[in-house]
Amino acid sequence: MLYIDGTTLDTYGRHSEYPVFLTLTNIPNWRQNFPDAKVFVCFLPQLSTRDGKLRESKKFKQYKRNLEQRALKYLLSPLLRKEDIYLAINGKVEHFIPHISTILADMSEAQSICCTYKSYCTTCPCYKCLIPGDQLNNMHAC
Repeated sequence: MLYIDGTTLDTYGRHSEYPVFLTLTNIPNWRQNFPDAKVFVCFLPQLSTRDGKLRESKKFKQYKRNLEQRALKYLLSPLLRKEDIYLAINGKVEHFIPHISTILADMSEAQSICCTYKSYCTTCPCYKCLIPGDQLNNMHAC
């Protein structure tokens, strides 16, 4: 299971990073947030600029999305090859087939991974479907 969560690095909230952690799904939920139950994999790269005009341009936003998607593709490429893994556990060789069962993320990270809109003021703010914002309380619409 992959876990992605934005972390603010300063008290003013201007600098943030997106660490990626890996954990096993057979670890009980109450234990999964302990430091020894997960392993840090990487920080997702971010493209930034101080130029406000460039930051708002379509081309820059497209570059940011491409960077995020390529980083995830590179990160997951060993699992996408579908190769078997053999590990020695207690003196015995065990056969494993790795796969990603779940990607946990907050709403903002999920929107980034899914390449959907990040603003809650958009016409369709849901990251799963294109339901209008005034219909979000309708459970049968999505």
